[in-house]
Amino acid sequence: MFNALKNKLEVAVAWLDGQPAGFGAGGQARIEPKLPAANDGHKSQEVLPAPILIPESPLINFLSQLTLAQRLGIRNITVSSKLGYRTDQRFSDAESLYKWLTPGRKMTFDHPWPAEQDRIKWYRVDITAEDIIGAAEVAHDTDSLKGIVGVSQF
Repeated sequence: MFNALKNKLEVAVAWLDGQPAGFGAGGQARIEPKLPAANDGHKSQEVLPAPILIPESPLINFLSQLTLAQRLGIRNITVSSKLGYRTDQRFSDAESLYKWLTPGRKMTFDHPWPAEQDRIKWYRVDITAEDIIGAAEVAHDTDSLKGIVGVSQF
């Protein structure tokens, strides 16, 4: 009688622990091993959000310090390796260049934008007004650009 109570107690404990249990032939307690559930509280194929990138370069930092009027006054500007990018693309003004460089304040890593693909990643030369004026055909109000420096922050 003691063994029968012991078997019933083992089945009850196993059932409380979440393990499938029952009685086999001859009244023996049968405890089946707990198989991991499909999810079991853990995500096996967990999809993490894409890392966030903040557009950054010495050229972006320089242009971000300018007002809209100052950016519109810098015309026919050509981006090159001297400004930290692997391209010889020409922009009608510095504002359109700024929009190409920074299509949004934050971008996801899995959808790179064209300027990020052309950026020289380890370019750490400060961009000055002279660099911008040299890359542009026309620059109005150049005195207001003096003293502005685009530095690398990362």
